[in-house]
Amino acid sequence: MDDLVLKFGGSLIAISALVVFAHFLGFTRHGKLSSKGEAAHCLRLAAGGFEPVHVFLDREGEAALAQDASGRGAVLAPHGNQFVARILSAGAKLSLEKDRLQISDQSIGLRPIVLRFDNMPPDWVSALADAR
Repeated sequence: MDDLVLKFGGSLIAISALVVFAHFLGFTRHGKLSSKGEAAHCLRLAAGGFEPVHVFLDREGEAALAQDASGRGAVLAPHGNQFVARILSAGAKLSLEKDRLQISDQSIGLRPIVLRFDNMPPDWVSALADAR
């Protein structure tokens, strides 16, 4: 029994050391978007094709919302330390509150995406939210 406890304790210490090492290497950091241009580039990679005309970037660079010429919306959502582009479905819900926009859609998963902003978002964001 004592041998099993020692093996378990040793394994626990080794795994903890690997987690700490991975953190110091930067594997636990979230991705950040540095500009609207970077967000637009990532959005162009969306499945089904998407050419953003307007891009709204979260104040921390953690997500982005975009609209194309035909009025479709797309979201750039964090996925680990990268981003994934998803075109919003007709059933997407956008709720605009004080200093944030919450986006819920089956195409982006169970957890809603939240974009935070300092000033009022552009008119096209408000119009996209009102249309949903």
